[in-house]
Amino acid sequence: MSRTHTARLDAPAIVDAAHTLLRSYGLGDLSMRRVAKELGVQPGALYWHIASKQDLIAHLAVRILAPLAQVSGTPAQHLRALHETVVSVRDGAETVTAAWSSRPELLPHHGLLRALRKRGESETRAQLIAETGSHYVLGFTQGLQTRLALAEADPAARVDADEWRARLSEGIALITGQDPAGRDPSARGAVGTGPLDRSPVKQDSLDQDRRDQARSAQDPIDP
Repeated sequence: MSRTHTARLDAPAIVDAAHTLLRSYGLGDLSMRRVAKELGVQPGALYWHIASKQDLIAHLAVRILAPLAQVSGTPAQHLRALHETVVSVRDGAETVTAAWSSRPELLPHHGLLRALRKRGESETRAQLIAETGSHYVLGFTQGLQTRLALAEADPAARVDADEWRARLSEGIALITGQDPAGRDPSARGAVGTGPLDRSPVKQDSLDQDRRDQARSAQDPIDP
C-alpha cells in the first residue's frame, strides 16, 4: 500500500522504498512507477535523484552488500558471507548480478583480496580467484533463490537446504583451495591455489617426445 509523501524526497528515501518493495515482491515487480506510488509522489520526481532503473538497481546492490564491509577471515569465509548476505534478500543475487554487469566496481572485493594476499597469492591470482569465486557464489545463489520461489508456489518442489549448503561449500573449496571447514591445504588441486610447477621442461624430454611421435607416425595402422 502506498504512503503519502510527507518527508523530503532524496536518493536514500527512494532506495529505502525500493528495498522494501524488493524484499516483499522481488526484482520482477520493481519499477520506478511502483516506487513512486510507494512514496506517494509522481514518477517523474524520482529522476531528479535517481537517473534510471538501472541506477536504482546499482544503489540497491550497494545497500544489499553493505554488511560485507564487516567480514573478516579466510577467502572461503568471505565467499560464504557473500552468499549469506545476498540470499537474505528476495532476488538479491539477481539484483547484485544485474548491477555488477554494468558496474563491476560495485562488488566489494577488498576484504576477500586482503585475505588472498595474506596467504601469499600474487595480485593477478588474487583478482582471478576473487572474481571467479564471486561469479560462482552469485550464480549459485540465484539458482537457489529461483528454486525457493518455485517452492513457494508448489510445495512439492521442496528445497533441501543441507544439500545446497554442502554444494556451495564444495564449490567454494574448489575455487579457493579451502575445504568446507575453512582450512588451507598446502597442496590441493584447486583453481587458483597451490604451488605452480614452474620447473623448466628439459630438452631431453622434448627430444624423446619428438622421437615417440615420429615412431608412432611410422607404425602401420591395424585394419
